[in-house]
Amino acid sequence: MYRKIALLICMAACLAGGMVHAGTSADSTRAKEYLILKVEYRIKSQGMVDRLEVNLGDQFPNSLSGILENGEEGTIQVNNYQGKKLVLRNEVDFLSYIQSLGWRMISVAPVRAMDRDYTRYLFEKSK
Repeated sequence: MYRKIALLICMAACLAGGMVHAGTSADSTRAKEYLILKVEYRIKSQGMVDRLEVNLGDQFPNSLSGILENGEEGTIQVNNYQGKKLVLRNEVDFLSYIQSLGWRMISVAPVRAMDRDYTRYLFEKSK
């Protein structure tokens, strides 16, 4: 249930923020890079816990390679954030950080793999 609520909130935010892209523009002719954020929700004694995982791909260069890394216990580590390391522990912090760098969310979808439920966010940025 919480996953569905989070998904609805994210979809509404995308639509309200004008982040749903349709048609063509000058931006569509520029090279783009992509990243995927996968969030798994678990219920623990302290409440719901987000487990984050970022995927930058490995066949093509990405401007965030070496900067974003999957950390311990489902966190994402940002290397060299204002001269230090920053640990992102939930999807709201990740969304705020990545959008501050000019990345744009283009898709959000629930995913069920085996017996696990995830939310997958797809971001793009023009190079």
